[in-house]
Amino acid sequence: MEQETTIKGKLKQMSSFKFHYCVGGNATGFLASKGAVKEEGLELAGHLVPYETIRDTTVRDRSLVLTFSAGETRLPAEVAKKVESQFLVMIISGMTARNLERLIDRRASSGEVERVRQQLQEQGEGHLFRVVSCPHCQAQINLSGTPETAFTYCRYCDSLFGPGLAAVRSTHELRACDECGFYDRVQGYGEFYFYFLLFVYGFRHGRRHYCDGCGAALANKLLLYNALFILGVPNALVCAVRARAGKAEQFRPLARANKLAKKGKLDQADELYQKILKMVPGHPGVLFNQAMARALQGQLEPAVGHLSDCLDRCPNYLPAQRLAHKMGLYDN
Repeated sequence: MEQETTIKGKLKQMSSFKFHYCVGGNATGFLASKGAVKEEGLELAGHLVPYETIRDTTVRDRSLVLTFSAGETRLPAEVAKKVESQFLVMIISGMTARNLERLIDRRASSGEVERVRQQLQEQGEGHLFRVVSCPHCQAQINLSGTPETAFTYCRYCDSLFGPGLAAVRSTHELRACDECGFYDRVQGYGEFYFYFLLFVYGFRHGRRHYCDGCGAALANKLLLYNALFILGVPNALVCAVRARAGKAEQFRPLARANKLAKKGKLDQADELYQKILKMVPGHPGVLFNQAMARALQGQLEPAVGHLSDCLDRCPNYLPAQRLAHKMGLYDN
């Protein structure tokens, strides 16, 4: 009995955290509120948010972002007040935001696949039930009724997994960039500007999450803006190194290829994309970039071809589905 009580206490401690709501980009309240990951939902300062209301989770450094459907009515009133444009942002302490996201994703995905299983059984189609576990966040991914393909996308942590990717270092950092939309390694970058004009001085800082190409562009901008005022230069150099160092060998040419694609130099970009595809055959992220590059230049037919190849290899790849919708390839 004593051992059982100890185990329960440890589990409770592992699922507990503290947080501040973030509204308008600023943390609210002086003291942190208590939260917990429970079986039936996420408890925030005593208010329960059901897992089925959470459409997506995203981590940005110490912040956790929960996405809800427009007009979601099942949220507690106190929590709904903090939601801005379908997003609830919290600054997490007591555990890392990444570990908290994984706990939520495991709970939420388990509940979702169980509901799908029961529904299919009730409809007499239990044989269509198929689930895989994400190797990065351990969330359960519902693939019921879809054909078995080489690659799988996890919408919980935005990662792709499949042949040849297990050996790729930090493959969980590869995803579609929030800024440009291209698939590449995405990391956090500190943005710092300092100015000094006679008796007036000041600084501005922030945090952005960019792909390597956008990160390198940010570093160049920081160097230009801070060149006269030395205080901002070290941060710019750190950003420049961060955008170029430590990338997995298989995807090293990706930032260069994306840069060429954005400039419309498609033949040169395709040479680099093909180089990557020889090392990781059929990778959906690279095929998606080729589709993006053609679509940006108005070359819709080849864009559709690359997009079809991408979805053939990974039917549930959400960025490709969104691009297909944008191009009018889906009716709904």
